[in-house]
Amino acid sequence: MQQGESVAKNIKRILNGESTEEFEYVDRGTVCSLGSHDGVGMVFGKPIAGKKAAFMKKVIDTRAVFKIGGIGLAFKKGKF
Repeated sequence: MQQGESVAKNIKRILNGESTEEFEYVDRGTVCSLGSHDGVGMVFGKPIAGKKAAFMKKVIDTRAVFKIGGIGLAFKKGKF
């Protein structure tokens, strides 16, 4: 998602005759769901597991849908 946003901004900058900006990845962590009520992950350097990790994965997925299509799509396709 981060890289996609950077690409979109740089395409706009190119079309406006401006110079592009370098992409810098920010690692906020990784989360993996293991079924609907279990998961594992590392968020901001802290390990999480179980229901907390599964919930965090749903939050991440719903946020991605929101960023793509807004609140309407998030309510329609969100994980909650």
